[in-house]
Amino acid sequence: MEQVRSGSTDAVWRLIEDYGPHIQRVVRRRLDQRMRSKFDSQDFVQMVWASFFRNPVEMSSFDEPEDLLRYLSAMARHKVV
Repeated sequence: MEQVRSGSTDAVWRLIEDYGPHIQRVVRRRLDQRMRSKFDSQDFVQMVWASFFRNPVEMSSFDEPEDLLRYLSAMARHKVV
């Protein structure tokens, strides 16, 4: 996270690669089967990342990877709702 906060593009891509699949699983679990034909789960994943990177102050509040995972998961659930 320190490298992400300092603006490392490589660190950002590693973060997306590491946490992106988990976010997508959360989205797919929450997205109603009938809505899957109308909405792409990747669109929701991208919305989560856009919101996350829009507010760099929030990035500093994660001490543990599990904290970040919980935050991103909650964000994904809210985007689907």
